[in-house]
Amino acid sequence: MDEQPLVSILVITYNSSEYVIETLESAKKQTYRNIELIVSDDGSKDNTVSICQEWINENTKYFKRCCIDHGEINRGIPANCNKGIKQCCGEWVKLIAGDDILAPTCIEDLVNAISEEKDIIVGQIQAFYIHNGKEKKAQLINNNRIPFFKRTAERQHKILLINSFNFSPGAFVRRGLYDRIGLYDEKYTMIEDLPFWLKATKNDTKI
Repeated sequence: MDEQPLVSILVITYNSSEYVIETLESAKKQTYRNIELIVSDDGSKDNTVSICQEWINENTKYFKRCCIDHGEINRGIPANCNKGIKQCCGEWVKLIAGDDILAPTCIEDLVNAISEEKDIIVGQIQAFYIHNGKEKKAQLINNNRIPFFKRTAERQHKILLINSFNFSPGAFVRRGLYDRIGLYDEKYTMIEDLPFWLKATKNDTKI
């Protein structure tokens, strides 16, 4: 599948040692093979970096390229995302946190949805949580949210200004969009997604 676009899976970490192996394993198990794996760490105080480095050393063969960028200080989520994106060589970027898991066909399904006019694609998201000692599931994009994705960029912008919802774990972004409209706004240290979606839709980019 080398003729298909190179995809960058960008894993954003900060003190993620408890879950990051599951995240990395889910990247390795993708049915789509033309993938590079980038880990961008935001100055973790635990052993996240050593765990990731050891895993990468053992699993490099599963990817076109692997690297880890370890920040010495904690600069916040947007700055960490931006640091990682600058390392990405792929045509598309799948950004996930170090406690997220990708379904095995995630990248393949997203690549199949690519078209010339699309710069941001959102796949389905499944959330897992524990309630009364039992694992439960919840869809973050339910039926009443689906009409949002059918709106124009202008209308999406207006909706997000007053009624935001979290679709970021499912987002798939063309690398060139970052070059055109800029990266994540680092003045909001704890949130990267909403300001970027507002900027994208304001620049006539439909989600």
